[in-house]
Amino acid sequence: DVVVERNEVSESDLGIEVGAENPGTTTRRVAVRDNLLHDNDKAGLVFGGYASGTGRVADCSFTHNTLWHDDALGLGYGEIWVQWGSSNLVEHNVVVAREDGVLLANWEGDLGNSLDWNLWYAAGAPSWTWHGESLASLPGFRSASGHGANDLFADPRPVAPATGDFHLGTGSPAIDSGRPGFAAAAGELDFDGGMRVVGPRVDRGADEAARCGDAVVQPPETCDDGNATSGDGCDANCTTTACGNGVVAGGEQCDDGNLAPGDCCDASCALSPAGSACDDADACTGPDACDGAGACLGEVAPSDACLAPGVATIAIRGGSRPGLSWKWQRGPAIDPGDLGDPTSPGPGFVLCVYDPGAPSPLALRAEVPAAGNCRGKPCWKRPNASSLSFASADGAPDGVTSLVAKAGTAGKSQVQFAAKGGLFVAPSFPFVQSQPVVVQLHAPGGRCFGSTHAAPARRSDGERFEDDAR
Repeated sequence: DVVVERNEVSESDLGIEVGAENPGTTTRRVAVRDNLLHDNDKAGLVFGGYASGTGRVADCSFTHNTLWHDDALGLGYGEIWVQWGSSNLVEHNVVVAREDGVLLANWEGDLGNSLDWNLWYAAGAPSWTWHGESLASLPGFRSASGHGANDLFADPRPVAPATGDFHLGTGSPAIDSGRPGFAAAAGELDFDGGMRVVGPRVDRGADEAARCGDAVVQPPETCDDGNATSGDGCDANCTTTACGNGVVAGGEQCDDGNLAPGDCCDASCALSPAGSACDDADACTGPDACDGAGACLGEVAPSDACLAPGVATIAIRGGSRPGLSWKWQRGPAIDPGDLGDPTSPGPGFVLCVYDPGAPSPLALRAEVPAAGNCRGKPCWKRPNASSLSFASADGAPDGVTSLVAKAGTAGKSQVQFAAKGGLFVAPSFPFVQSQPVVVQLHAPGGRCFGSTHAAPARRSDGERFEDDAR
């Protein structure tokens, strides 16, 4: 008789677990509903006794939860892990797997549980493990398990999961696709605290999509006057008319949804003059300038403000074993603050390789994201006050496997960067090199480290580019 609802759980060992640790005990009548579970180390949702000799879980319900990219350690537990239990209900959940595609794991202990009306999705090859058998499709899961007759396999199309917005986007197949006749439990709300049922049928997942224009204020709406007219106090996106709400109304020249300066639409929702400085959020372009119509445009060109090394080497290879190794050494004096703090959420490092004489001068771009875990351990470490190191066996998202940066006095600073594997996309060879090839690494602290490699290169052909700089 416990209800666990409307929680967000991330970066934990297990998201939410209902278990029974002791032999002879049974956990009953626990409802886990309307929760958001994402980026947890093992599964997002787990229920049952963990072994044959422990207790059991029975008559519990796991409904209207959204699970996203759990099993971060890649141990095969997937998003939902079913252990020893019976007569439990798993319904109306939205379940999205990581790159390995593991959605559900059950090796033993299932007895009479019911799984249906869930929406499953994996961008790559999906897999369900049921009674120890690996199944590669929803029809295969249905056939082997007897569950999921009304399940869907489709992208739920959340608004912006990368920035934490898991609301169902326009046209999501999760909207109005739940079980006909579903009635919310007494006091049950969706994840935002809005009505659990809006429209003809309930939505799948933790979010019940609001219906802007129905004259009912439903989170995340701030208003709803029943029409699609903007500038009347409640704009067409059901937000109160004001600068920064993303709707151009009330004499505004522009409205980019924020009040931040330097983005070509200022804090009073007026267009910045052409030529005004701005930032297009791409480290590989510059200088950036407003076009006078609200857009920030940057030219693909190397920065002229990067620190030069005493010596540098670059090696890029294509073919069946693509990779990159760049060493920037014996540089000028660098303060530790110049490296930024990628151990915390925020901007990371970006490597840009230019072949300025080519029709497409940006030959290669590779990002090293800040923070995050790599196979259960922090990707970034700070060995001492003046050093940073990054290590990722998987190399996501752009194949970068290691980065070491050391601040220090003149001649002691250095950077080493490496990428390889299937996620690394090698540039087109050979480089034109009618102008020098330029390698630049942009740090989140604002510093840039670069090396320039004039022709002739030590090696430049259809498979590889290697050169030194002094």
